[in-house]
Amino acid sequence: MIFFILFYTFHAENTTTTTMPTPIAYRRRTSAEFLDELLGSYDRFTHPNYYSKLPTNISINLFVNSIDSIESSTMDYKMNVFLRMKWIDRRLRYSQQDVPDPVLNVHPSMYEKLWVPDLIFSNEKVGNFHTLTTDNRLLKLSRNGEVYTSIRISLTLGCFMDFHLFPMDIQTCPIQMESFGYSMDTLQFNWQEKGAIQLNDNIVLPQFKIKGFKLEDCTKVYSSGKFTCKEGQFIMQRQLGYYFVQMYVPTVLVVWLSWISFWIDINAAPARTSLGVTTVLTITQQAQSSANEVPKLSYIKGIDYWMTTCMIFVFAALLEYAIVQWISRKDKDSAFYKRKIQELRAKNDPNGEFTSQFDKFNACLQRHFEFVFLNNEEPDQKKFYQEFAIMIDKRAQVLFPLAFALFTLLYWSVLFASEEAAEQVLEGA
Repeated sequence: MIFFILFYTFHAENTTTTTMPTPIAYRRRTSAEFLDELLGSYDRFTHPNYYSKLPTNISINLFVNSIDSIESSTMDYKMNVFLRMKWIDRRLRYSQQDVPDPVLNVHPSMYEKLWVPDLIFSNEKVGNFHTLTTDNRLLKLSRNGEVYTSIRISLTLGCFMDFHLFPMDIQTCPIQMESFGYSMDTLQFNWQEKGAIQLNDNIVLPQFKIKGFKLEDCTKVYSSGKFTCKEGQFIMQRQLGYYFVQMYVPTVLVVWLSWISFWIDINAAPARTSLGVTTVLTITQQAQSSANEVPKLSYIKGIDYWMTTCMIFVFAALLEYAIVQWISRKDKDSAFYKRKIQELRAKNDPNGEFTSQFDKFNACLQRHFEFVFLNNEEPDQKKFYQEFAIMIDKRAQVLFPLAFALFTLLYWSVLFASEEAAEQVLEGA
């Protein structure tokens, strides 16, 4: 019994003296602390492969969020894009022991502390970043040193356009991305292998239809060196609907309106003249309106052939009335002189004698008019000019519509054939 008590006492004392102290909990480093440590000796002014003398490859990708407008008059277009770039910077590698996350989502403020490619849009006219409600930038770091960035940008880009087939033209509008200061020995851009350019499915343009896009290389050679450049080309086909309603239909109606003159009586000079002048002024205004849709050009556009021909038809209708009016007045002038002869005859003495030298002069003038206007015209030719003018009007009623119909058929046949040929050239390029 005494032995048992002694053993229990010794065991209790020994257990109390050998108890280990409670360990202090390990505190995990935050991403901010890790990045501060990682960037402690980082030089953002030096490109990743500075010491290896190898070019840094940048994979680029574009997501086109919207294309707002395509301005033919200024030859540019506006778009909103997400520019995505990806490259390897071995100075930013880390292990699982440093941070367990395989990919770090970094705050956009860290963007200014890293080396980033000096990418510019060489055909940019206006551009801006977005900061509402936060800076529209995304920055990610991976364990292997891969840097991924995405930036939302609004751009107004220049687009050299060809208007030979306007308004059935097909335009190729580029977006060019090149390095501003690094030559190809230092920096190279490459399109992402899959999905280099992605389009928002909800993009709808009022006057154009996006036929597709092409990826091109546009390497630039300057006096300062050879610079990497990649180009995306958006193929856009102009939709005819707007121009058909606003330009083609009104001009056709004006041309048809000018033909009403052929059915109006020849003697209704005020009506036919005012109709002809009004249609000429209207078609001129329509031609000016179509010219304002595009910049001033040194070549003839597709719509110019239409407007010029319509103007010729309208002016020809007015000229036709001037001709028939002139012809019909020849008969009236003949009647005027015949009336004067009758007045001279009335002044003669009933016995055929003349009472003065003045009467003798009138008699000579009378015989002259009689010789010219009476002896040279047969009775059945008195209304020849009037009937001839009416015949011209009747012929015009048929010939003008027929000629315009033939022109319309030829015009649209050539224009559609030219558009199809242009599409085949773009597809084969």
